[in-house]
Amino acid sequence: MTYKHLSIDELTMIESYYLQHNKPVEIANRMGRAIQTIYNVVNKFKQGKTALDYWHQYKENKKKCDRKVIQLPAPWESIHSSDAPNIRWVLLSTIAFNTPRVSFITLARGIAATGNVTT
Repeated sequence: MTYKHLSIDELTMIESYYLQHNKPVEIANRMGRAIQTIYNVVNKFKQGKTALDYWHQYKENKKKCDRKVIQLPAPWESIHSSDAPNIRWVLLSTIAFNTPRVSFITLARGIAATGNVTT
C-alpha cells in the first residue's frame, strides 16, 4: 500500500464537509481516507486555518524534505580545464582529507557547476 498525499481538491472537499458540520469519521468514509488524516486537517480548520493555508504549509514543509546540498571540498574550487589530467590527484586528495564520501557523479557535477572544466 502506498501513501498518497492529499490534493488541493481533497482539502477543499474536506473543508466544505467540515463547514457543513459533518463529523471527521463521516468525511473519512465518504472520501475513502484514513480517519486520522481527516482529523489532522479538521484540527487545523479549528485553529482558523483554511484549505489553502494547509496546502501552502504542506508545500513549505515538502521543500525541507529534499536531499541536502553537499559542499565540495576546497580543491574542487581551483580546478581548471588545464588541470583535467590532475583530476585523479584531486580525487585522491579528497579521500585523504577525510571529506564526506560522495559519488563520482556528485563530484563531476561539482566540477561542472564551477564552470571551470568543460565536458
